[in-house]
Amino acid sequence: MLFVLFHGSYGNNQENWLPYLKNQLEKLGQEVILEQYPVEDYDAVVAKGKTYKSPVQNIDTWTKKFSEIYESKIKKRSDIVFIGHSLAPVFILEMVEKFLIPLQAAIFVSPFFVLHNLWKFDAVNGSFYRKNFDFETLKQLIGKSYVLYGDNDPYVPAEQPKEFAEKLGSEIFAIKNGGHLNKSAGFAKFPQLLEICKKFI
Repeated sequence: MLFVLFHGSYGNNQENWLPYLKNQLEKLGQEVILEQYPVEDYDAVVAKGKTYKSPVQNIDTWTKKFSEIYESKIKKRSDIVFIGHSLAPVFILEMVEKFLIPLQAAIFVSPFFVLHNLWKFDAVNGSFYRKNFDFETLKQLIGKSYVLYGDNDPYVPAEQPKEFAEKLGSEIFAIKNGGHLNKSAGFAKFPQLLEICKKFI
């Protein structure tokens, strides 16, 4: 199986549970793609103020990066699982719809379509925000999907992952006191997520 992992806003491919999951999957003999997407420095964006829109991290720069990865490493595969955290789930939907990528599964961690009243994230997330997906096509392309979220996430209200799961027919897991399911919330490792991955090995 080919597992493709995606980080979130202001993120990198060495943060949170991503290195752990990559390592564990490779120990099980799986192939893993964990690339770095263009991101901004959080403090620099905050200093630029509420009207700033990032030319570095936006849907166009991420799509360009993904298209390169897709053409060279993903396109000819049929045994694919996508896993994304935070901003990445909505980006995954965009890419699956754009390239019509059939997936064995997709796992969405702390997903949202649109966040409100978080201008420090809107500067880099705004161009990704979208709800008008072709969900019927997405459900046909994505064999099985899962949504995991923390019930006390400080950034993503619970109704967002719930709506995400409802639109896609995903199996949903609310993790008590999970926060944003990142390292600062205690998720440098994520055994529950690994167990879901093992269903497809």
